[in-house]
Amino acid sequence: MATPLELIKAIFTVVDTIQKVVQEVQCNKARCRRLRERICGILPIVRKLETHMKTNQKDQPESYTDTLQEMLRCLGEAQEYMETFTSHKGFKASIIKVAGRDEIKRRFEGFNEKLTDLVPVLTMGLQVEAQSQLAILRDKVKLKQEDDEDEKKDWEEIMKIIKDLKGLPDQVDKVSTDIAQLTKEVRKGFDQQKRKYEDMQSTADMKLEPIEEDDLIDLTEIGKGRFGKVYKGKWIQTHIPVAVKMMDKSKSFDHEEVAGNLRDEATQMKKVETENVVRVWGIGTRSQRILLVLEFMEKGPLRDVLRNKAIELPWERRVRMALEAARGLHAIHNARPKAMLHRNISSKKFLVDEDLHVKVYFLQEFCYLAMLMEVFKIE
Repeated sequence: MATPLELIKAIFTVVDTIQKVVQEVQCNKARCRRLRERICGILPIVRKLETHMKTNQKDQPESYTDTLQEMLRCLGEAQEYMETFTSHKGFKASIIKVAGRDEIKRRFEGFNEKLTDLVPVLTMGLQVEAQSQLAILRDKVKLKQEDDEDEKKDWEEIMKIIKDLKGLPDQVDKVSTDIAQLTKEVRKGFDQQKRKYEDMQSTADMKLEPIEEDDLIDLTEIGKGRFGKVYKGKWIQTHIPVAVKMMDKSKSFDHEEVAGNLRDEATQMKKVETENVVRVWGIGTRSQRILLVLEFMEKGPLRDVLRNKAIELPWERRVRMALEAARGLHAIHNARPKAMLHRNISSKKFLVDEDLHVKVYFLQEFCYLAMLMEVFKIE
């Protein structure tokens, strides 16, 4: 069995925890604060009792032990009850569970009455000033007046929260309906793309344009990687903005072989020109640098868009963007006459245009070059 001094130490520990819990409660704040105030009003007596016991170790009536155990039990129950009103315990669910007005009132009255009843026993044999004890044992009229005021304030707050919760089922129903509608759209979109793939060879422009540096104007560097630089510019033939990836030739790998692989992959990608795949305009291999000319996406990588707090992305838009990304991957993985695998999916591989539409970028050529650089330590 714990000694009175050990019980007092445990009481102080629980009181410290209650102080923190009361700061986190989201409802019944007035009564939680009042209970804390009354608990703290008893602490000076407990501290005086602790001092008395340390100096008079032989004078420790058994009633002290019983009373301290009862106080510790009461404080523990009060802490546990108040925790149901904190955000991290899911206080809204707790409100629904304990929202009976009489039940809440009964619990708080029980804690207050029990603590008040313990004071006379704790002060037994102690020289405590009458005013100090009266500050805790105030007349019942005053106590009831405070409790009634706190209850009214707390109940008004609970009613407001419950009123807000009443609209939750309608919100859940709306989300469920939206998800069902989006599922239909996804299936419809995939079916439409499947039909497009079946006659893609006969309808798509398979020609891969040869584009050299002389065909580009207004080049401005917008990015840099281990294997080259990325520029924004304009293609003279169309005067539309394009993204240009350039890589200098190196003696460390066969330029013709790399250029041939690039041309083959770019030609294959021309067959997957759908609304959710970044368009390949052409390549250049005759100059001192290998060029890849792509559709320019104003907002850049999806990762940057998601991290940009200045860009508003409500859930409806996020779902639409996810749908577009899925459609892009579906187009690549089901391409005709030869299906392809992306094998390097990340938020950097999806690009976003000015209207926040998402397209997937996929070409293995520079990934292949990057691998060569890593293996052969090419600078």
